[in-house]
Amino acid sequence: MVFMVCTDLPDPTHLRQGKPVTGARQRWEQAVAGWKTQLEGTADIEVELLGSGELLERLLAPGNEGRMWFFFQQRALGA
Repeated sequence: MVFMVCTDLPDPTHLRQGKPVTGARQRWEQAVAGWKTQLEGTADIEVELLGSGELLERLLAPGNEGRMWFFFQQRALGA
């Protein structure tokens, strides 16, 4: 199962009240681990997250012009 998001999940680079902040990427990994243990039959499902860089790479691949139109309603990203 692949989730594509148009942003990148940042890792924290700071402390809050002297404690490390849990980053969005770490919260995502924790959520996936929770799904795999709490939901029956999901332990063998591979869950992948593609961020903005991977999404852009796929949109720019030859043959994906229609997908670019779907998302941006115009020729976009230099295509």
